[in-house]
Amino acid sequence: ACVVLIVVMNVPEGRYILFPFKIFSTWIHEMCHALACKLTLNGYVAKIQVFKDGGGLTFTSTRSTWKAGFVSSGGYPGTAVTGFVLLLFRRTTLGPTIGMIFLGVASLLSSLVWIRNNFGLWFVTIQGIVMILCAWKLPAHFLDNLFNFLAVTCSLNAIENVKDLYSYEEGTDAQSVASFWGGDYRMWATIWLW
Repeated sequence: ACVVLIVVMNVPEGRYILFPFKIFSTWIHEMCHALACKLTLNGYVAKIQVFKDGGGLTFTSTRSTWKAGFVSSGGYPGTAVTGFVLLLFRRTTLGPTIGMIFLGVASLLSSLVWIRNNFGLWFVTIQGIVMILCAWKLPAHFLDNLFNFLAVTCSLNAIENVKDLYSYEEGTDAQSVASFWGGDYRMWATIWLW
């Protein structure tokens, strides 16, 4: 899965093939912001938006700058940890089936509760339905490969997108964390990359 992903990422037409996986990773990233907000106990998630260019936004409110920094820093590390957990699940017999059902149900629930833009709503809803159908209908070998590909995509996407943070000074998670916790945005991008 790693080799195929790296090859496809470096082919011009690869962006079309990887489009649903890129949006999946964006959804994971935004859900990690939402989960970080919920972990602050009094945090409120207003809405999540997932865009067709692969970007996303999570609108939250918290009661302190420390908590706001924690929520802002949840996306990149959370996506990497999610990819790691998915890779652990693939090692068990029922892991890919259970993992795919869980991701499908989480997609559908997030569509009901938080996703609030047209593209994000229809894509994440369809993503959830497709994941549940794949877990139900695909032969184990194909499901294992698909689940591995999702896990690897999620893990590599976290690394690939962190590198983009060095190019932009404004409007990024790293800039947001730097404004809440201090330091330079490049410092936070480097910490997340490690």
